[in-house]
Amino acid sequence: AWTTFHQKRHLTAMIAIDAADESNGCLYMVKGEHTKGLYPHPDSALPPEMCKQWVWHKLLADGGDIAFFDSYTPHMSYENKSNRSRRVHYLTYNPTADGDYRRAYYDDKRRAFPPDIEREKG
Repeated sequence: AWTTFHQKRHLTAMIAIDAADESNGCLYMVKGEHTKGLYPHPDSALPPEMCKQWVWHKLLADGGDIAFFDSYTPHMSYENKSNRSRRVHYLTYNPTADGDYRRAYYDDKRRAFPPDIEREKG
């Protein structure tokens, strides 16, 4: 559901290192929206009015679980409010016919979603 990472389409494999549930911010996805194309998302997020119209389904995971989804699948997670880690590894690929966007993709991702150690307070 992202339009600002340059490539037209990508596939992501999410590999859970730790268990993920509602308390530590598991991933949520919207069924059926992957057939409707890419949505604009100013400020690195889908507009709240758009998100409110969908039914979000939680993706519970155990360590070692793998989930695959593409750029057309709206997905999000909430803040980890537990004292448990929610480590995951994301492997993201785009078709070579679209060009090499690896550096731009990860630079944009890091700016939009910096690791906790790089986030500004407030």
